[in-house]
Amino acid sequence: MSPPNNAEQHQEAFCHPEQHEASHHQEAHDETLGAAAQQHPIVEAAAAAPQPQLSEGEKKALQIHNQARRDVSKSTGHNRPDLVWDNKLEKDATAYAQHLCRANKGLQHSSGDQRPGQGENLAWSKPQGSVEGGSQMWVNEKKNYHGEKIGEGNFGAYGHFTQMIWPSTKRLGVGMARDDDGGVFVVGRYSPPGNFSGKSAYTG
Repeated sequence: MSPPNNAEQHQEAFCHPEQHEASHHQEAHDETLGAAAQQHPIVEAAAAAPQPQLSEGEKKALQIHNQARRDVSKSTGHNRPDLVWDNKLEKDATAYAQHLCRANKGLQHSSGDQRPGQGENLAWSKPQGSVEGGSQMWVNEKKNYHGEKIGEGNFGAYGHFTQMIWPSTKRLGVGMARDDDGGVFVVGRYSPPGNFSGKSAYTG
C-alpha cells in the first residue's frame, strides 16, 4: 500500500536531524499490503542489552507505544511485550527522515529491501512537532481498529496503530529531521516488523 502524498512541498536545501523532536500527521505502516502480501520471516530478538540513555521526548514516545500495547493486551487477553529502545533503529529512522527532506516528495515509504527486518511508520508536520507528538498521532488511530485482519477495512486509517501494537515486535527507534522551510519528518522503525497481511494485530 502506498501512502498518499499529503505533505506540503518544501523549499529545502539541507535537512537537520533532531533527535528529540518529531511531527504530527498520518501516513505509515510497514511492509504489508501490495508488495507485502507475502509473509516475512520473523527476526529473533537480539539478546537484551543495557537500555540506552533517552531524552525526555524519547522516553515519552516509548511510553506512548508501551501504554498502547499494555492496553491492547489487557482488553484482548493476548499479551505482547513492552518495546525497548534500539539505537540502530533510531539511527536508521533518522537517516530516512533526512532522505525524505532531501527528496522533497512528501511521505513515501522505504522499500522492504531498504529496511530488511524493520517495520516503518511515517509522520509529517509544520512547524511544530515532537517525537512523542508523532507517536501520539499514530496511537490516535486506535479508534479505527477493531481487530480486523490486515488488508481488511481501511488500512490507511489504522495501519500506524497496528504496527505499534503488533505482538511480536520488540524493539523501537524513532528519528526525525527538519528542513529549512520548517517542515518536520518523523520516522518510526520497528523490529521485528508487523502488519502482516491476513493477520490480526490483536493476535499476530
